[in-house]
Amino acid sequence: MTLQTDDTLMQLKLAINRAIARQEKRWGYFQIRRLDDGSMGLDIPSLPQIRCVANLDRDIYKLYWGRAEKPAVYSRKKKKTITDPRTRQTQIQRVYEVMYQLDGRSSVQQINRIMAQTIRDRIADHVSAQADNELEPLVLMTEALS
Repeated sequence: MTLQTDDTLMQLKLAINRAIARQEKRWGYFQIRRLDDGSMGLDIPSLPQIRCVANLDRDIYKLYWGRAEKPAVYSRKKKKTITDPRTRQTQIQRVYEVMYQLDGRSSVQQINRIMAQTIRDRIADHVSAQADNELEPLVLMTEALS
């Protein structure tokens, strides 16, 4: 499959966003359906299906290619405590990491990156500091080491 045209890339980005948001789409080039295990499946012609497992309330995402047991894209959340050396006040910062695997197939690599960007943007759009002693959350996207 070639992802060279802007139209195809835009359709793919929209389909990935819908799959992550758990919305079915049974028409068009990229179709999304609910799988037996409750996750969402994104069908991309000439490539294995992408299985999306998402907990939208906790910002936990895992996306798998075909029957793979290891996710190609996933998110993790950490909290770190930062102490200001001058005031000795501690502040908390939540850090969201979106990790994506490298792949030798250029189309799969490109799709992994698009999925990671979509998840990163989705998290960044709605997270904010929840308390006075909390710093603004940090949302990162990183290539995962195999």
